[in-house]
Amino acid sequence: MQRVTLNACQRLLSTLHPLTPLSHLQEHFGVIPDICTMGKVVGGGLPVGAFGGRREIMETVAPAGPMYQSGTLSGNPLAMASGLKTLEILDRPGAYEHLETVTSKLINGILAAAKEVGVPMVGGNICGEGI
Repeated sequence: MQRVTLNACQRLLSTLHPLTPLSHLQEHFGVIPDICTMGKVVGGGLPVGAFGGRREIMETVAPAGPMYQSGTLSGNPLAMASGLKTLEILDRPGAYEHLETVTSKLINGILAAAKEVGVPMVGGNICGEGI
């Protein structure tokens, strides 16, 4: 596995939520991030962010280290509840298959509409547990 920095990764989901070992793109692509940041996905679509990383990096963040981090919506209870509920839903049987179906339908519809009006466009998706 190679060491890289990822802007958004799904590994954090499985480390934040003990109920399910959700699959993630890091494992799929064989990378180990130095730092992993996540946006709205960790809050079930609500405004929140999270980050994690190698021990030596995270130990520089307060209270263990000198770098202070805060945010207006840090630890927002509504976003945290929404994120946990999203993880519970993703852990249901058939959740990823359903996401694959609706995502493919959406992408194919957008591509067909673009082709119909002569707009060049490409699209695709990576979806599913275990990718």
